[in-house]
Amino acid sequence: MQSVKDQCTCATLELIKKLLRRFPTHDLMNATKIIYPQYWEPTNVEVTFVGHLAVLKTKFCHPKSKSLNATLVVGLLDGALLDQQASFFIITMKNNSHGALHLPLDCNPITKMWA
Repeated sequence: MQSVKDQCTCATLELIKKLLRRFPTHDLMNATKIIYPQYWEPTNVEVTFVGHLAVLKTKFCHPKSKSLNATLVVGLLDGALLDQQASFFIITMKNNSHGALHLPLDCNPITKMWA
């Protein structure tokens, strides 16, 4: 009976490792909320925005090395440019989020916000 339990434990741990490699971390998923109009409805989101932007910069603004041939791949985003644009992004999102979430809801709120 212990052998079956050990095999199940081993299989479960292997599955968890594969899932962790395949899917983003909780912090990263949480940080992507900044593109949704619902995120901007509370009044004090600028406080959480700074932390969420930092998570996105950590993940996407630093070079990564490919494991096969140790080639360095540049970051997908420019951290300095994100910092420069952050205040404009906040203003745009706060000013447009309310309208994007109210009638008529004839399209996705994100599309409505940026159309």
